[in-house]
Amino acid sequence: MFCSSAKKARLDENVEEFTTDSTSFEAQVAAKKKAALRTVGTVTPVEDFKILIEQSSPSFTDVCKQMCTLIFELINNSHGDSLFEKALQCIQCLRETCINKLEPKIFNDLEVLLKKQASDVDGRKDFWKKIVAGM
Repeated sequence: MFCSSAKKARLDENVEEFTTDSTSFEAQVAAKKKAALRTVGTVTPVEDFKILIEQSSPSFTDVCKQMCTLIFELINNSHGDSLFEKALQCIQCLRETCINKLEPKIFNDLEVLLKKQASDVDGRKDFWKKIVAGM
């Protein structure tokens, strides 16, 4: 069976309408997430961090502290090096943001703590080696 051109045109309109509605829905979900975001989460920490910095609430220092805490959680909760890549992405984002905001002390303090922790815990020396190699 063949569709008439009128039926095909209506089908195309419905598909276009559905596509527009789904895009609109995705935009609404993203907007709601931005509005409700209060802390840096573990699923998309870099994205969360950037959104919170843009919102300026909580303060820049508080958001950086959240990111630092999350970095340590990722490192400490990692089975082997499974979460190391995510932690490294967070470190890189924090570093770039601290440079752009002229707040290097926040990042430098994190580096000192990371080095100290890595030297104390055998399984985390590999993480420190990745930091040194990547930075």
